Amino acid sequence: MDAKRCGWQWVGWIRSWGSVLALALCLAACGGEEGVGSGGTGVTVGFGEGTVTTLGNSVAIDGTGFDTTKAVVQTEASPGTISTAQVKLGQHVEFAFKVDRVADAVRVEPQAVGYVDALGAGIFTVLGQRVRINTNPGVGPVTVFDGYPAGLNDVRVGDVVEVHGLSRRDATGVYVLQATRVEKLAALPQFQRLTGIVTQLFVDTALTYFSLGDVLVVVPSGTQVTADVARLSNGQTVSIFGQLGQGQFNASFVRIKNRQNSGIDAYFGGTLTQVTGTTGSFELNGVPVRFGDIERTGFEPADQQYVQLRGNFAIDGSLDVTAVSLRGASGVDTEVEIEGPITAYDPTSATALVRGFVVRMNGARAQDCFNGVGVGVYVAVRGQAVAGGIVADRVRCFY
Repeated sequence: MDAKRCGWQWVGWIRSWGSVLALALCLAACGGEEGVGSGGTGVTVGFGEGTVTTLGNSVAIDGTGFDTTKAVVQTEASPGTISTAQVKLGQHVEFAFKVDRVADAVRVEPQAVGYVDALGAGIFTVLGQRVRINTNPGVGPVTVFDGYPAGLNDVRVGDVVEVHGLSRRDATGVYVLQATRVEKLAALPQFQRLTGIVTQLFVDTALTYFSLGDVLVVVPSGTQVTADVARLSNGQTVSIFGQLGQGQFNASFVRIKNRQNSGIDAYFGGTLTQVTGTTGSFELNGVPVRFGDIERTGFEPADQQYVQLRGNFAIDGSLDVTAVSLRGASGVDTEVEIEGPITAYDPTSATALVRGFVVRMNGARAQDCFNGVGVGVYVAVRGQAVAGGIVADRVRCFY
Protein backbone atom coordinates (compact mmCIF):
# COMPACT_ATOMS: atom_id res chain seq x y z
CA MET A 1 0.00 0.00 0.00
CA ASP A 2 1.23 3.44 -0.88
CA ALA A 3 2.28 5.50 2.18
CA LYS A 4 0.24 8.58 1.30
CA ARG A 5 -2.97 6.57 0.98
CA CYS A 6 -2.18 4.76 4.22
CA GLY A 7 -1.78 8.10 5.99
CA TRP A 8 -5.24 9.18 4.89
CA GLN A 9 -6.71 5.86 5.99
CA TRP A 10 -5.06 6.33 9.38
CA VAL A 11 -6.77 9.70 9.81
CA GLY A 12 -10.13 8.15 8.96
CA TRP A 13 -9.63 5.26 11.35
CA ILE A 14 -8.61 7.55 14.19
CA ARG A 15 -11.81 9.54 13.68
CA SER A 16 -13.85 6.36 13.55
CA TRP A 17 -12.36 4.37 16.39
CA GLY A 18 -10.99 7.10 18.63
CA SER A 19 -8.15 4.69 19.45
CA VAL A 20 -4.46 4.21 18.80
CA LEU A 21 -5.39 0.79 17.45
CA ALA A 22 -6.23 2.55 14.22
CA LEU A 23 -2.58 3.47 13.81
CA ALA A 24 -1.59 -0.14 14.46
CA LEU A 25 -3.96 -1.34 11.75
CA CYS A 26 -2.53 1.17 9.29
CA LEU A 27 1.03 0.13 10.09
CA ALA A 28 0.02 -3.49 9.57
CA ALA A 29 -1.44 -2.63 6.17
CA CYS A 30 1.59 -0.60 5.13
CA GLY A 31 4.23 -3.00 6.35
CA GLY A 32 6.96 -2.56 8.91
CA GLU A 33 9.55 -4.47 10.89
CA GLU A 34 8.58 -8.07 11.46
CA GLY A 35 7.75 -9.07 15.04
CA VAL A 36 6.86 -12.22 16.95
CA GLY A 37 3.21 -13.21 16.56
CA SER A 38 2.53 -10.42 14.12
CA GLY A 39 2.03 -12.39 10.93
CA GLY A 40 4.99 -10.55 9.45
CA THR A 41 3.61 -7.04 10.00
CA GLY A 42 5.34 -6.24 13.29
CA VAL A 43 1.93 -5.32 14.76
CA THR A 44 -0.44 -7.52 16.77
CA VAL A 45 -4.04 -6.40 16.38
CA GLY A 46 -7.26 -8.32 16.88
CA PHE A 47 -10.67 -7.61 15.36
CA GLY A 48 -14.09 -8.93 16.23
CA GLU A 49 -17.66 -8.53 15.05
CA GLY A 50 -20.90 -10.01 16.29
CA THR A 51 -23.94 -9.75 18.55
CA VAL A 52 -23.94 -8.83 22.24
CA THR A 53 -25.39 -11.88 24.05
CA THR A 54 -24.27 -11.14 27.63
CA LEU A 55 -24.27 -7.76 29.32
CA GLY A 56 -22.79 -7.01 32.72
CA ASN A 57 -19.33 -6.63 34.23
CA SER A 58 -18.16 -8.58 31.20
CA VAL A 59 -19.61 -8.53 27.71
CA ALA A 60 -20.06 -11.68 25.62
CA ILE A 61 -20.14 -11.51 21.85
CA ASP A 62 -21.93 -14.57 20.46
CA GLY A 63 -21.16 -16.41 23.70
CA THR A 64 -17.46 -15.47 24.02
CA GLY A 65 -16.64 -13.17 26.93
CA PHE A 66 -14.57 -10.01 26.46
CA ASP A 67 -13.16 -7.64 29.05
CA THR A 68 -14.54 -4.22 28.10
CA THR A 69 -13.87 -2.42 31.39
CA LYS A 70 -11.27 -0.10 29.81
CA ALA A 71 -12.69 0.00 26.30
CA VAL A 72 -13.77 3.19 24.55
CA VAL A 73 -17.36 2.63 23.34
CA GLN A 74 -18.45 4.80 20.40
CA THR A 75 -20.84 5.03 17.48
CA GLU A 76 -21.10 7.11 14.32
CA ALA A 77 -24.48 8.86 14.41
CA SER A 78 -23.71 10.96 11.33
CA PRO A 79 -20.82 10.97 8.83
CA GLY A 80 -17.58 11.59 10.70
CA THR A 81 -19.37 12.47 13.95
CA ILE A 82 -18.23 10.03 16.63
CA SER A 83 -20.05 10.02 19.96
CA THR A 84 -19.91 8.01 23.16
CA ALA A 85 -22.25 5.04 23.15
CA GLN A 86 -23.55 2.37 25.49
CA VAL A 87 -23.31 -1.36 24.86
CA LYS A 88 -26.75 -3.01 24.91
CA LEU A 89 -28.07 -6.54 24.57
CA GLY A 90 -28.61 -7.62 20.97
CA GLN A 91 -26.48 -4.88 19.42
CA HIS A 92 -24.23 -5.53 16.45
CA VAL A 93 -20.76 -4.41 17.50
CA GLU A 94 -17.18 -4.34 16.27
CA PHE A 95 -14.25 -4.38 18.65
CA ALA A 96 -10.47 -4.07 18.49
CA PHE A 97 -7.86 -5.45 20.86
CA LYS A 98 -4.12 -5.95 21.28
CA VAL A 99 -4.53 -8.72 23.89
CA ASP A 100 -6.90 -11.58 23.08
CA ARG A 101 -10.42 -10.96 24.48
CA VAL A 102 -9.43 -7.66 26.14
CA ALA A 103 -11.16 -4.93 24.14
CA ASP A 104 -9.54 -1.52 23.69
CA ALA A 105 -12.31 -0.11 21.50
CA VAL A 106 -15.93 -1.07 20.87
CA ARG A 107 -17.97 0.38 18.04
CA VAL A 108 -21.77 0.08 17.98
CA GLU A 109 -22.84 -0.58 14.36
CA PRO A 110 -26.61 -0.56 13.62
CA GLN A 111 -27.74 -1.94 10.27
CA ALA A 112 -30.72 0.38 9.79
CA VAL A 113 -31.85 3.68 11.33
CA GLY A 114 -35.03 5.20 9.93
CA TYR A 115 -38.80 5.01 9.59
CA VAL A 116 -40.77 1.76 9.60
CA ASP A 117 -42.62 1.85 6.27
CA ALA A 118 -44.44 -1.51 6.20
CA LEU A 119 -45.46 -4.40 8.48
CA GLY A 120 -46.13 -8.09 7.86
CA ALA A 121 -46.20 -11.46 9.59
CA GLY A 122 -42.87 -11.77 11.40
CA ILE A 123 -41.38 -9.03 9.24
CA PHE A 124 -41.30 -5.27 8.69
CA THR A 125 -39.38 -2.90 6.43
CA VAL A 126 -37.16 0.06 7.29
CA LEU A 127 -36.11 2.39 4.48
CA GLY A 128 -37.32 -0.32 2.10
CA GLN A 129 -35.08 -2.97 3.68
CA ARG A 130 -36.83 -6.17 4.79
CA VAL A 131 -36.25 -7.04 8.46
CA ARG A 132 -37.13 -10.51 9.77
CA ILE A 133 -37.79 -11.20 13.44
CA ASN A 134 -36.04 -14.29 14.82
CA THR A 135 -37.49 -16.48 17.58
CA ASN A 136 -35.33 -19.56 16.89
CA PRO A 137 -32.01 -19.48 18.83
CA GLY A 138 -30.65 -22.24 16.60
CA VAL A 139 -30.38 -19.92 13.59
CA GLY A 140 -29.10 -16.79 15.33
CA PRO A 141 -29.62 -14.53 18.34
CA VAL A 142 -33.30 -14.15 19.23
CA THR A 143 -34.55 -10.63 18.46
CA VAL A 144 -34.43 -8.30 21.47
CA PHE A 145 -37.02 -5.47 21.55
CA ASP A 146 -36.43 -2.16 23.37
CA GLY A 147 -39.41 0.17 23.71
CA TYR A 148 -41.84 -2.49 22.46
CA PRO A 149 -43.24 -4.52 25.41
CA ALA A 150 -45.20 -6.83 23.10
CA GLY A 151 -42.46 -7.16 20.53
CA LEU A 152 -43.41 -6.90 16.88
CA ASN A 153 -47.09 -6.53 17.81
CA ASP A 154 -46.29 -3.04 19.16
CA VAL A 155 -44.34 -1.82 16.12
CA ARG A 156 -46.22 0.70 13.96
CA VAL A 157 -45.70 2.19 10.51
CA GLY A 158 -44.02 5.57 10.96
CA ASP A 159 -42.06 4.56 14.06
CA VAL A 160 -38.40 5.57 14.11
CA VAL A 161 -36.26 2.54 14.90
CA GLU A 162 -32.66 1.46 15.21
CA VAL A 163 -32.21 -2.10 13.98
CA HIS A 164 -29.24 -4.39 14.56
CA GLY A 165 -28.91 -7.73 12.82
CA LEU A 166 -27.34 -10.19 10.40
CA SER A 167 -27.31 -9.96 6.61
CA ARG A 168 -28.66 -13.21 5.13
CA ARG A 169 -29.68 -14.27 1.65
CA ASP A 170 -33.27 -15.43 1.24
CA ALA A 171 -34.46 -18.17 -1.13
CA THR A 172 -34.35 -15.72 -4.06
CA GLY A 173 -30.74 -14.69 -3.34
CA VAL A 174 -31.67 -11.22 -2.03
CA TYR A 175 -30.13 -10.08 1.26
CA VAL A 176 -32.55 -9.50 4.13
CA LEU A 177 -31.80 -8.39 7.67
CA GLN A 178 -32.34 -10.92 10.48
CA ALA A 179 -32.89 -8.65 13.47
CA THR A 180 -31.01 -9.17 16.72
CA ARG A 181 -32.26 -5.93 18.28
CA VAL A 182 -35.09 -3.49 17.47
CA GLU A 183 -35.04 -0.25 19.46
CA LYS A 184 -37.67 2.48 19.27
CA LEU A 185 -36.17 5.98 18.97
CA ALA A 186 -37.77 9.21 20.11
CA ALA A 187 -36.98 11.12 16.93
CA LEU A 188 -35.42 10.68 13.50
CA PRO A 189 -31.72 11.61 13.49
CA GLN A 190 -30.29 14.00 10.93
CA PHE A 191 -29.08 11.12 8.77
CA GLN A 192 -30.82 7.86 8.07
CA ARG A 193 -28.56 4.84 7.79
CA LEU A 194 -28.32 1.48 6.04
CA THR A 195 -25.65 -1.21 6.22
CA GLY A 196 -25.55 -4.19 3.91
CA ILE A 197 -23.95 -6.12 1.09
CA VAL A 198 -23.42 -4.43 -2.30
CA THR A 199 -25.09 -6.16 -5.27
CA GLN A 200 -25.96 -5.09 -8.83
CA LEU A 201 -23.29 -2.37 -8.84
CA PHE A 202 -23.18 0.13 -11.71
CA VAL A 203 -20.46 2.79 -11.84
CA ASP A 204 -20.54 5.80 -14.16
CA THR A 205 -18.71 9.13 -14.19
CA ALA A 206 -21.86 11.02 -13.17
CA LEU A 207 -23.69 8.44 -11.09
CA THR A 208 -23.08 5.23 -9.19
CA TYR A 209 -25.86 2.99 -7.98
CA PHE A 210 -26.24 -0.45 -6.43
CA SER A 211 -28.63 -2.51 -4.30
CA LEU A 212 -28.59 -3.25 -0.60
CA GLY A 213 -31.15 -6.02 -0.31
CA ASP A 214 -34.36 -4.64 -1.80
CA VAL A 215 -33.14 -1.02 -1.67
CA LEU A 216 -31.73 0.90 -4.63
CA VAL A 217 -28.88 3.15 -3.46
CA VAL A 218 -27.89 6.14 -5.60
CA VAL A 219 -24.45 7.73 -5.12
CA PRO A 220 -24.22 11.04 -7.02
CA SER A 221 -20.87 12.23 -8.34
CA GLY A 222 -18.96 14.02 -5.60
CA THR A 223 -20.45 12.01 -2.73
CA GLN A 224 -17.93 11.52 0.05
CA VAL A 225 -16.73 7.92 0.17
CA THR A 226 -14.06 6.52 2.51
CA ALA A 227 -12.37 4.97 -0.51
CA ASP A 228 -12.41 5.74 -4.21
CA VAL A 229 -15.76 5.00 -5.83
CA ALA A 230 -13.74 2.86 -8.23
CA ARG A 231 -12.98 0.55 -5.28
CA LEU A 232 -16.65 -0.25 -4.73
CA SER A 233 -17.42 -3.81 -5.76
CA ASN A 234 -20.18 -6.37 -5.44
CA GLY A 235 -19.99 -8.34 -2.21
CA GLN A 236 -18.53 -5.52 -0.10
CA THR A 237 -20.14 -4.52 3.17
CA VAL A 238 -20.93 -0.80 3.24
CA SER A 239 -22.57 1.64 5.64
CA ILE A 240 -24.48 4.48 4.01
CA PHE A 241 -25.79 7.74 5.44
CA GLY A 242 -28.43 9.64 3.51
CA GLN A 243 -32.16 10.06 2.93
CA LEU A 244 -34.89 7.90 1.44
CA GLY A 245 -36.80 9.58 -1.38
CA GLN A 246 -38.72 8.66 -4.52
CA GLY A 247 -38.26 4.94 -4.00
CA GLN A 248 -34.48 5.08 -3.60
CA PHE A 249 -31.92 5.77 -0.90
CA ASN A 250 -29.91 8.87 -1.80
CA ALA A 251 -26.45 8.53 -0.28
CA SER A 252 -24.55 11.50 1.09
CA PHE A 253 -21.75 9.39 2.58
CA VAL A 254 -20.54 5.82 1.94
CA ARG A 255 -18.19 3.91 4.22
CA ILE A 256 -16.62 0.69 2.91
CA LYS A 257 -16.05 -1.79 5.73
CA ASN A 258 -12.44 -2.97 6.03
CA ARG A 259 -12.05 -5.97 8.33
CA GLN A 260 -8.43 -6.65 9.37
CA ASN A 261 -6.53 -8.59 11.99
CA SER A 262 -2.86 -9.41 12.46
CA GLY A 263 -1.15 -11.76 14.90
CA ILE A 264 -4.38 -12.64 16.78
CA ASP A 265 -7.36 -14.55 15.45
CA ALA A 266 -10.40 -12.48 14.53
CA TYR A 267 -13.83 -13.34 15.97
CA PHE A 268 -16.84 -13.28 13.65
CA GLY A 269 -20.36 -14.43 14.59
CA GLY A 270 -23.56 -14.94 12.64
CA THR A 271 -25.55 -17.38 10.52
CA LEU A 272 -24.17 -19.53 7.71
CA THR A 273 -25.84 -19.30 4.30
CA GLN A 274 -25.05 -20.47 0.78
CA VAL A 275 -23.79 -23.80 2.11
CA THR A 276 -23.57 -26.35 -0.69
CA GLY A 277 -21.30 -28.97 0.89
CA THR A 278 -18.70 -29.60 3.56
CA THR A 279 -15.82 -28.08 1.58
CA GLY A 280 -15.32 -24.86 -0.32
CA SER A 281 -16.56 -21.32 0.39
CA PHE A 282 -19.73 -20.35 2.25
CA GLU A 283 -21.13 -17.08 3.57
CA LEU A 284 -21.48 -15.63 7.04
CA ASN A 285 -23.29 -12.28 7.12
CA GLY A 286 -22.48 -11.92 3.43
CA VAL A 287 -18.75 -12.56 3.93
CA PRO A 288 -17.15 -15.45 1.97
CA VAL A 289 -15.81 -18.10 4.35
CA ARG A 290 -13.21 -20.81 3.72
CA PHE A 291 -13.19 -23.64 6.24
CA GLY A 292 -10.12 -25.44 4.93
CA ASP A 293 -9.17 -28.21 7.37
CA ILE A 294 -11.87 -27.33 9.88
CA GLU A 295 -13.89 -30.40 8.81
CA ARG A 296 -11.27 -32.55 10.58
CA THR A 297 -12.68 -31.36 13.92
CA GLY A 298 -15.97 -33.08 13.10
CA PHE A 299 -17.85 -29.86 12.37
CA GLU A 300 -20.07 -30.06 9.30
CA PRO A 301 -21.31 -26.69 7.96
CA ALA A 302 -25.04 -26.45 7.31
CA ASP A 303 -27.31 -23.71 6.08
CA GLN A 304 -28.75 -21.48 8.84
CA GLN A 305 -26.33 -22.65 11.53
CA TYR A 306 -25.57 -20.02 14.15
CA VAL A 307 -21.81 -20.01 14.71
CA GLN A 308 -18.93 -17.96 15.96
CA LEU A 309 -15.86 -18.33 13.78
CA ARG A 310 -12.23 -17.62 14.58
CA GLY A 311 -9.70 -17.03 11.85
CA ASN A 312 -7.97 -14.48 9.68
CA PHE A 313 -9.40 -11.96 7.25
CA ALA A 314 -7.75 -11.92 3.82
CA ILE A 315 -7.05 -8.77 1.81
CA ASP A 316 -10.21 -9.35 -0.24
CA GLY A 317 -12.36 -9.36 2.94
CA SER A 318 -12.97 -13.11 3.03
CA LEU A 319 -12.32 -15.17 6.15
CA ASP A 320 -10.05 -18.21 6.56
CA VAL A 321 -11.36 -20.18 9.55
CA THR A 322 -9.20 -21.78 12.24
CA ALA A 323 -11.89 -22.66 14.83
CA VAL A 324 -15.68 -22.89 15.09
CA SER A 325 -18.06 -22.54 18.05
CA LEU A 326 -21.51 -23.87 17.20
CA ARG A 327 -24.16 -21.73 18.88
CA GLY A 328 -27.68 -22.88 19.71
CA ALA A 329 -26.45 -26.45 20.21
CA SER A 330 -27.38 -26.58 23.90
CA GLY A 331 -29.57 -24.81 26.42
CA VAL A 332 -26.76 -22.54 27.57
CA ASP A 333 -26.02 -21.47 24.01
CA THR A 334 -29.60 -20.31 23.49
CA GLU A 335 -29.64 -17.98 26.49
CA VAL A 336 -28.78 -14.35 27.20
CA GLU A 337 -27.33 -12.92 30.39
CA ILE A 338 -27.47 -9.49 31.97
CA GLU A 339 -26.10 -8.06 35.20
CA GLY A 340 -27.10 -4.92 37.07
CA PRO A 341 -29.11 -3.44 39.93
CA ILE A 342 -32.86 -3.97 40.13
CA THR A 343 -34.46 -0.55 39.56
CA ALA A 344 -38.09 -1.64 39.96
CA TYR A 345 -39.70 -4.78 41.39
CA ASP A 346 -43.22 -6.21 41.62
CA PRO A 347 -43.26 -8.99 44.26
CA THR A 348 -46.73 -10.19 43.23
CA SER A 349 -45.60 -11.19 39.73
CA ALA A 350 -41.90 -11.57 40.66
CA THR A 351 -41.06 -9.16 37.82
CA ALA A 352 -38.02 -6.88 37.96
CA LEU A 353 -36.52 -4.14 35.82
CA VAL A 354 -32.80 -4.67 35.16
CA ARG A 355 -30.84 -2.48 32.71
CA GLY A 356 -34.16 -1.43 31.17
CA PHE A 357 -35.28 -5.04 30.60
CA VAL A 358 -38.40 -6.54 32.16
CA VAL A 359 -37.21 -9.76 33.82
CA ARG A 360 -39.77 -12.40 34.76
CA MET A 361 -38.28 -14.22 37.75
CA ASN A 362 -41.18 -16.48 38.66
CA GLY A 363 -39.89 -20.07 38.67
CA ALA A 364 -36.23 -19.05 38.30
CA ARG A 365 -33.57 -20.80 40.37
CA ALA A 366 -32.27 -18.36 43.00
CA GLN A 367 -28.60 -18.38 43.99
CA ASP A 368 -27.16 -16.46 46.98
CA CYS A 369 -30.45 -14.55 47.38
CA PHE A 370 -30.75 -15.22 51.13
CA ASN A 371 -31.73 -11.58 51.88
CA GLY A 372 -34.45 -11.58 49.25
CA VAL A 373 -34.88 -9.79 45.93
CA GLY A 374 -35.88 -6.15 45.61
CA VAL A 375 -34.99 -2.68 44.39
CA GLY A 376 -31.27 -1.98 44.70
CA VAL A 377 -30.15 -5.60 44.75
CA TYR A 378 -27.47 -6.32 42.15
CA VAL A 379 -28.35 -9.46 40.20
CA ALA A 380 -26.94 -11.64 37.44
CA VAL A 381 -29.80 -12.99 35.32
CA ARG A 382 -29.65 -15.82 32.82
CA GLY A 383 -32.65 -16.72 30.68
CA GLN A 384 -34.45 -16.56 27.37
CA ALA A 385 -35.06 -13.39 25.38
CA VAL A 386 -38.77 -13.07 24.58
CA ALA A 387 -41.07 -10.32 23.39
CA GLY A 388 -41.23 -7.80 26.20
CA GLY A 389 -38.11 -8.85 28.09
CA ILE A 390 -36.37 -11.89 29.54
CA VAL A 391 -37.75 -15.03 31.18
CA ALA A 392 -35.16 -15.91 33.81
CA ASP A 393 -34.12 -19.46 34.61
CA ARG A 394 -31.42 -18.38 37.09
CA VAL A 395 -31.01 -15.31 39.29
CA ARG A 396 -27.90 -14.75 41.38
CA CYS A 397 -27.85 -11.98 43.99
CA PHE A 398 -24.91 -9.86 45.15
CA TYR A 399 -25.33 -7.86 48.36
